[in-house]
Amino acid sequence: MATYGTSGASGFLFTVRDPDYQNWPIRFLWPAISVYTFDHLIRKRTIRSLAQVFLLTAISLVWNIDTGMAILFSGSMTLLSFGILPLARNGLQDRRQAGAVSRALGWSRPIVWILVSGGLILCCAGMIATFLWALEIKSGEAIDYAWILYHQSIFYGLGFFMIPLSLPIDAWMSVLGVYVMGLFVSMTALRSSGESRWASLTLYLSHLGLSLFIYYQGRSHFFDLVSVVWPAIMVSAILADRQLRAIPFANASFTTALLPVVTISLLLVPALGFAFGLPNQWRLGTSDREATLRAQAERQTVRSELALIRHHCRKGDSCLILAKRAGIYSLESGIASPWKGPGVSELLLTKDRDRLVESLLKGRYQHVFDGTGMFSSPENLSLPMSQLVKVYRKVDSNKEGSLIYLRLR
Repeated sequence: MATYGTSGASGFLFTVRDPDYQNWPIRFLWPAISVYTFDHLIRKRTIRSLAQVFLLTAISLVWNIDTGMAILFSGSMTLLSFGILPLARNGLQDRRQAGAVSRALGWSRPIVWILVSGGLILCCAGMIATFLWALEIKSGEAIDYAWILYHQSIFYGLGFFMIPLSLPIDAWMSVLGVYVMGLFVSMTALRSSGESRWASLTLYLSHLGLSLFIYYQGRSHFFDLVSVVWPAIMVSAILADRQLRAIPFANASFTTALLPVVTISLLLVPALGFAFGLPNQWRLGTSDREATLRAQAERQTVRSELALIRHHCRKGDSCLILAKRAGIYSLESGIASPWKGPGVSELLLTKDRDRLVESLLKGRYQHVFDGTGMFSSPENLSLPMSQLVKVYRKVDSNKEGSLIYLRLR
């Protein structure tokens, strides 16, 4: 709830009427939960808490590989730091004195953390391998692994829909500075005074925020910054709290307390935005008659389109759906797509669109569902209907006319 209040409510703070729930909070669900599980591991130090970290990290990779990689990087690097920093702190003299104990136990405590870091990576690799193996069994054919990152390569390779990061002083740079400061302060504290909860959590949050920053800086828009700034907010709060605790109350002065007090006060801004945005969100959800009617009509259209697909295709059939929500319809009806290529929403390259249209005109598909109108027509695909009707004939459509069923002649 604290994570949602600091970042997820930003859309309501800036009066966005159509928040992107697929981006937030769905995509950032597991990174937010990972903070709790890692803190639980720091406090309890049990096999159960460690297994929770392993399981959550592995699931997050399957859930969304973008933010899942951020969790894997943060967890493995933090656990690795728990093993490396004590070795750097003890020095050669301490290790010689503890050599007999280390030989008796077989492993020293820092080595255990290093092994745990490697175990986390192996656990995630095993989860991904199991998931891909299950997909191959379900689909009945081998997976083209190059397609897994094909969509991301379009963005990074061609710069599609990306905004370069501004190198001069910018809001993005200030957030990066918080993460760098968090890494420096937490690693210094762990190296000098040993393990502590606040330093360990700050180190994890700094790694997590830095990995999210590296991924999203390719589209360095202000709204993307707001969506991933929540680790910096938590790091700032922890460091400000530590600064206030370090100041003796009797010797407290205005100058020494100014920076941490201002930092904590700034945390009230998103909280107030969330509080003041609740009535507006309630009003949009309950009294916006136009939006309610539109949502009801859209739900009815989705039901009729799904009914049309189920009427003409049985579970396990190969049917090509060229419409919005094609993935949802395929999942709900249990059908498979005969098209070997990007989905309709990921159809960004001209060569992929031309290859799809060419296969259609050659009559390679027995069943085709074509979306029409603003609600169902795919944005990235325009079919040559004058040529298509020579290969396919119209058989049926839903009552709204938003989805047409075509069958090979």
